[in-house]
Amino acid sequence: MMVKRTIFLLNLFLCLTAYGATGSIAYAQKVIQLESGQKIILLPDGTWEDASRLLFKGKPYRMNKPPFKERLAGSSKKVKPIILKKILEETNNITDLAAWFKNNQLNLNFCRPPASNSLFLDKLWKKCPNKLPHFYKGRDLRSAFFSDQNYFLVYGHETWNGRFLLIADRNLTKVEYELDFENYLISPSYLEKDKRFIKQKVKWAQIVDNILYVSHTHSTYSKSSKGHNAYITAINLDTYQLIWRSRPLLANADNFVVIGDVIVSGYGFTQEPDFLYQINRFSGEVLAKIPLKSAPDYIIRKRNKLFVRSYNTDYIFEFVSPRHAGVDE
Repeated sequence: MMVKRTIFLLNLFLCLTAYGATGSIAYAQKVIQLESGQKIILLPDGTWEDASRLLFKGKPYRMNKPPFKERLAGSSKKVKPIILKKILEETNNITDLAAWFKNNQLNLNFCRPPASNSLFLDKLWKKCPNKLPHFYKGRDLRSAFFSDQNYFLVYGHETWNGRFLLIADRNLTKVEYELDFENYLISPSYLEKDKRFIKQKVKWAQIVDNILYVSHTHSTYSKSSKGHNAYITAINLDTYQLIWRSRPLLANADNFVVIGDVIVSGYGFTQEPDFLYQINRFSGEVLAKIPLKSAPDYIIRKRNKLFVRSYNTDYIFEFVSPRHAGVDE
């Protein structure tokens, strides 16, 4: 009883403190140690979890400064682009994204982090599990998504700043990787007046064969960072060394997909070219591109079809003879 009362009072204090600092109720989450030596996490809903259920060291690996230009890797594996046949091109209503997911029975494996204040996200994505760390190094959990094997957690001060990437196992028992991408945030040249907006956050990530594929992008015009924006980087998770980095302006969509030997990504922005790209996942080389009417937001594979949601147009592409690209039909 005493332990529960202590936890309740501590949680109440944290919530009131957060309220006083921000003027609205924030998500309080803190690790404390009881007299017994047990560590617990106080959660925003007044409950608590055993802190040992999701362990992280709090000592992220600081990634080296990357090139802000294309750096390809040598690869002896021949990779051909996937032949895609466009079977639908249809104007959407821009605000009907939830209906697009529902009508096509699609899912992107996002969850809604506590720091989100988007009414749209509230409707589209389920709330993230409570045991996800809501804070890391003083940053809020800004984005959370998952694959069959992993959870990917992105932390930053603002919505457009995702500096830290934590990768946990799918069952959320431990954090396997802690990465600091501070050196990826700001390009070597940019327009000084736009500096606040050109920090390139972690946008999406996937792991294949122990290689981390991760996209970094900012959310303003490419001219603000003088064209240095929207990269995909391949990183060896055994050594944390960069394998390759794509050329710029390839990946500012909310996600990309790995299909066999090919990464399919998308880039576009107001008054800029809009394309769907295919990239050799072993070398980083661009294999093909398809023009789109507006900037792509979501790229989702469903069996032998690729669904692409752009700002004002919906597309469906069908795979034609996919096996040559290492794609399972």
